[in-house]
Amino acid sequence: VKNPKLFESVNNAMSLNLMLTREFEKEIYSDFLITKNNVTPYSPGVHEINIVAILDIKSYFLGQEIASYEDTSVNTVAAVLMENGLSPEIKHKSNDRQVWLRYNLTAQRFISEVMSHSYKDSNSAFAIGITYDKKAIIANIPEVLKNVPPENLFTSMEGQGIQYNRIQPIRNNFGFFDMVANAGKGYHNFNLVTGLTEKATFTSEKVTANILPSLGNFNRWDTYEFSNDNTHENYAIAKLTQRANLAKLCNLMTVVELGNNFIPVKLLDGYTIIFPQDDTQYKLNNETYSGKWLVTKVIRQILSNKLFTSVEVNREGINSSGGR
Repeated sequence: VKNPKLFESVNNAMSLNLMLTREFEKEIYSDFLITKNNVTPYSPGVHEINIVAILDIKSYFLGQEIASYEDTSVNTVAAVLMENGLSPEIKHKSNDRQVWLRYNLTAQRFISEVMSHSYKDSNSAFAIGITYDKKAIIANIPEVLKNVPPENLFTSMEGQGIQYNRIQPIRNNFGFFDMVANAGKGYHNFNLVTGLTEKATFTSEKVTANILPSLGNFNRWDTYEFSNDNTHENYAIAKLTQRANLAKLCNLMTVVELGNNFIPVKLLDGYTIIFPQDDTQYKLNNETYSGKWLVTKVIRQILSNKLFTSVEVNREGINSSGGR
């Protein structure tokens, strides 16, 4: 940046209005709030500016309210998103109707609390993704991966699906996410209606639960919560199910570089990725890694007046035999 007025005026809490579009007739403007900026001399008379910014939705991050919502967790999250100027897109519904109490929490914290108890079945893994144009996708990840459209295809071959330039080396997060999900540790819930304590445990295979005979047999509790006649039937087990299933679905991660194009890739959508047949540099084996992956981040980079698109993708594990 050669203009000194620009780097002198960039400050924290300053709002930026950005436009990103594939066609000028369909441009979308978004406001971002600068949370961190770093200005350093690059050469005589030239400064480099690095900015970290978030969507400028102050009520979402800062507004504390007391409220209640009698609905499913997904519908409750959608209602709170709309109250804060976001447009929810519900891909999948949950089966967990109750009264959700918001006790002086910000919208961001309340949504996080509600989604931690979201439940459809034992494979539930609900997630929310907010895009730059203020759309919020709510999806159950196992259902996303089960129903990947045929046109959602990444390949290095011309004329087939979306062509990528390169796939970065695979990152294996299995051990780390196992720790985050508290694998092997007990999660305890006391039901105020029945007077019974339930212990749930996450292993690499599944979440198991059993009723404990009494509280007197234990001196220390790793995690402890209460449920009552208002909470849905699977309120207690849902917290561990959500955490464990989301952790497993993020075991493997990589970045797919799609090149100098504005490609309309969707957040929290599933894509079939065909890996190279013979990659001697990064050892990315087609038979091991090709298959269904989840888009968890869409990356747009502007370099030398060119726009580059990349996507961060995740999946649970490698193929046992052949692509899947």
